[in-house]
Amino acid sequence: DRKVRLPINSKLAQTANETPVAVFVDAQVLQSNDGAERASALRSAGVDVVGLDCSAKEVPVLQALQSLGTRGITRVLLEGGPRLAKSFLEAKLVDKVYWFSAPKLLGDDGTGALGALCLTHVAEAYGLSPVAARRLGEDLLTEYSPT
Repeated sequence: DRKVRLPINSKLAQTANETPVAVFVDAQVLQSNDGAERASALRSAGVDVVGLDCSAKEVPVLQALQSLGTRGITRVLLEGGPRLAKSFLEAKLVDKVYWFSAPKLLGDDGTGALGALCLTHVAEAYGLSPVAARRLGEDLLTEYSPT
């Protein structure tokens, strides 16, 4: 959550004293009055707000994983946006992909699932092997392993 946007009234923040929550943010955002205020409110709720060096275009995934490792956390579920997914794929740090498909077509107006992978040939694409699939209402959840 690069810009400390996690709402203080969110379920994550409200239950942080019961279930630990770590939010990784841009350390520079913490220097601004607005960012510092939001981080302070989250910390008061029990959220561990961790500043990372986000000066590069890429999400600092190794910094975040090292921080989690010092807390004894060895498994991570990513529910971020396209930049986060792209960063973990490019760092080859993805063990499984769970892909939800809905029977809806959004076209260019929709939000992309991945950031630009900057591939020049189809052979460079990230390969996935389907492992399992199941229906969830109208949606389809497919589990993949990277190839």
